[in-house]
Amino acid sequence: MFIMDGRSSGTVVKEVVYWKGQAEAISSLAKALENHRVVFLDAPTGSGKSLINLSIAQWRGTGYITTPQTTLVNQYGRDVGPGGRFEGLGTAVMGRKNYPCPYALKLKEIDDLAPLPNSRLVKGINSRSPRIRELSLTAAMAPCTVDSPSFVGNLDVLLEAARGGRDDGNGFFTPDGKLKGRNGGGEEGTKVVPEMVKDCPFWNETTRTCPYYSARDRAMEDRVAVTTFHYFEYGIINGIKRSEEHAVAKDAYAMDGENGRPSFEWNPQPKGNTASRPGWKRRDVLIIDEAHNLPDFLVNFYTIQASSRWPRFDFPAFLEEVEKARDDNPDDVSNKTFEIFKEWFKGYYEQEEERLKSLENGLKVLENRIKMNAMIRTGSNDDVIPTVVVKDRTYGPDGSVDLELEPEYTRDALHEEIEKQKEFLYNLGFKKDTLESGVEWIYSPPSPGSLQQSLRDGNGNVGDGEQAVSWKPYEASPLLKGLWSMFPKVVFSSATFLDIPAFLERLGLDPGDAEAVRVDSTFPADSSPIRFPLNRHVNKRYLEPDGKEDLAVVVNEIERIASLPGHGDTKGVVHFPSYEWFRAVYRNISPELKERVIVHKSTTRNEVLEEFKASKEPKVLFAIKMEEGTDFRDDQARWQILVKTPYQDLGDEWVRLHREKMGRRWYEISALQQVIQASGRIMRNDRDWGDTYVLDMNAMKLIRMYEKECPRWFLKRLKL
Repeated sequence: MFIMDGRSSGTVVKEVVYWKGQAEAISSLAKALENHRVVFLDAPTGSGKSLINLSIAQWRGTGYITTPQTTLVNQYGRDVGPGGRFEGLGTAVMGRKNYPCPYALKLKEIDDLAPLPNSRLVKGINSRSPRIRELSLTAAMAPCTVDSPSFVGNLDVLLEAARGGRDDGNGFFTPDGKLKGRNGGGEEGTKVVPEMVKDCPFWNETTRTCPYYSARDRAMEDRVAVTTFHYFEYGIINGIKRSEEHAVAKDAYAMDGENGRPSFEWNPQPKGNTASRPGWKRRDVLIIDEAHNLPDFLVNFYTIQASSRWPRFDFPAFLEEVEKARDDNPDDVSNKTFEIFKEWFKGYYEQEEERLKSLENGLKVLENRIKMNAMIRTGSNDDVIPTVVVKDRTYGPDGSVDLELEPEYTRDALHEEIEKQKEFLYNLGFKKDTLESGVEWIYSPPSPGSLQQSLRDGNGNVGDGEQAVSWKPYEASPLLKGLWSMFPKVVFSSATFLDIPAFLERLGLDPGDAEAVRVDSTFPADSSPIRFPLNRHVNKRYLEPDGKEDLAVVVNEIERIASLPGHGDTKGVVHFPSYEWFRAVYRNISPELKERVIVHKSTTRNEVLEEFKASKEPKVLFAIKMEEGTDFRDDQARWQILVKTPYQDLGDEWVRLHREKMGRRWYEISALQQVIQASGRIMRNDRDWGDTYVLDMNAMKLIRMYEKECPRWFLKRLKL
């Protein structure tokens, strides 16, 4: 069957083979989009929503497909990439840290042979921190993003010189920065003194091999682009806004500092004579996949956070003032604490803007000094590198106060500091934009649990040893008006839309201009049974000292299921609602099962997932919060266990307040959605098969309470 361009009669985009029911779903979606602005694709897990979404975006002409699930974007990327099932139907792009930097990799190869003089990148490559070492080899810290000294010239020539270089006891380099030759001579050696990267050898008019910029520009040029919601919001949407603001201002690099947005632009691009860039533009349709939990996801996404890692910010004094307001106003904690945050943030932001101006003025002074003096030499003829002092201030209860420390900067260090400050202000600007948005904010105090949350606002995750307080929007709808207005058509895609009117209300969309297209499952229900082997209501008490016997029952059942005929020699997945539950079970399983188990951290989730899928051994993945957006097709997993019904944490003030205002229905349907999502992870086509085991009878209780809301294909699979 052919995918057609709905804007141009008779134009064929691509010929594809559809599964049973997919072509009918696309036809129904196309008709619904002719008559409504918002359309829901409510289709079973494993029914091929990715191809349906790509097809409808192509039919509309141009589109963006995004999702809260990073793993799902990886899946799209494989499908639309070279040799993929849907090659030619779109291009996937993600953030910089997901792409290697060929410049950094080549530099590391050289540095391993002949240690290079220090630069920002070399320091990163050799950092003691595994995370920084890893990031330094990605596009996130590429030298093209920062006006920082790196190395110029032909890296292949430098690599060849490094292979022949030698350390004569005084290092690999001569005093003037040349690599010593095999005989110790440096006169003809390759000069590797750090200089400014003017033109990246991997991305210019003649060479376009940078993985990140290649993917980004292909996505800009393609009719359909697929990306994470974070990149969509902070990269694409802000790119569109900048482009349109610049067009009005008739200044391609100016921003209006009086309308609440930053008065500068931090948008790293390759330096030098680079190929022209097409830019991000509005498109005909926005499709959000795995959208069933979008309202809650956006609440976390737009959460505002104040952190002890903010530089030049007296966080202890700030926290003391916030906690005093909380104690003095028990009936109005969120409003009173947020007013304090707004006041502090306003002063802090102004201080950081002034710091950027001071750094830029310092650079002008230093440049003039260098021009006038060229180079200052001491009596010993050693080079003295000119520096400039830039005073720093810190923001506290008395406003901005000068710091005693007065750091000195060289020109190269000052370039780097200016870029870091621009990036920091750019990220702070997103918080500034939301302060006056008319949102009701809910205060979340610092706690050990909140410090480990992985879902943040995208502008700096909480890390180990860091304190943070945050304010969540009660609903994100006031922040979304501009987003919805940018697209004439919006499609929400998922297998579990259990309450569409409430969903639309929470996102600020009109239920009167929406339609749902529902697709029934074509998979045999008997091929993917859902069983409830334990007559137990699993709860958090199992993790307490007096719950050891109950936890042992859960552990023994996991052991039993993993060793069943057909399970002992096949791969399986065990779903946990949190790391706390994972650790409790993992500590108590047998050595035999531990040999099969694969575990992941929050930072290694995607890598471990791909390792598990590729393994030919009967491994067992202990998965934390993978109930949605993951795909274990065919032999990638033949059985799975859901340890506990994934209720939201009532210890979270936002969750508690939501349940109080919206009733138990919202709270319970949210958990039920996750159960249904989890049940579909291992049944991905009509020839696939696998067994699902739910150990918590709380899930069955929810199914009985909301049976009318449950999809028929799910109910048919239940084995009671």
